[in-house]
Amino acid sequence: MTDPGGKPPIRSWTSDASKRASPRVLLATRCGHAISQCYAVNCGARICSIIWFLPQSTRRTIEMIERIIVSDEVDETTSKTIEHGLNEYNEACVGPDPSKPMWIVCKNENGIITGGIQGFIQWDWFYVAILWVSKDHRRTGIGTRLMAEAEGTARKNGCIRIRLATVTFQAPDFYKKLGYAEVCRVPDIPPGHSLIWMSKMLTVQD
Repeated sequence: MTDPGGKPPIRSWTSDASKRASPRVLLATRCGHAISQCYAVNCGARICSIIWFLPQSTRRTIEMIERIIVSDEVDETTSKTIEHGLNEYNEACVGPDPSKPMWIVCKNENGIITGGIQGFIQWDWFYVAILWVSKDHRRTGIGTRLMAEAEGTARKNGCIRIRLATVTFQAPDFYKKLGYAEVCRVPDIPPGHSLIWMSKMLTVQD
């Protein structure tokens, strides 16, 4: 029903505290005339107003989200809920996450760590997440040995490709010498530099 001025009615719904924890669903239906219907919704103390105009004979369900929170940290329940939600979706598309962590570490004769790789085996890919060599041992061949070991480990685990990311001030030329090709480059990450994704097809060895 319209008001005497020919305008659609404005309906207001204020939720009580017990309902505030769950999403609101409002069903907007036709007003009975060839005039759009207007719904104004106010969720308690939080302003959550939506005005929706619908032509005659149209039905639309509006799911109202109470609020969006921005924070630099969340509790474990929130973190796990979001992580599980994405994992569940991914698994429905490609199956369970097959990621297997792999560490390749170099130590000197005194047991001191001089370099290492943190990697992951994912399907037929080996992902190099971290490659580090201590300052005093750079340009001594340790980085090359670590990468060779990573490629060998990848082959043993059925991987045929390796991917990694580096930054222009890190080691793109080092990886190019080992046969890695640039896949894409994102400028200004960090400012003044570029983030580079690289990959390499592994050859079959006896």
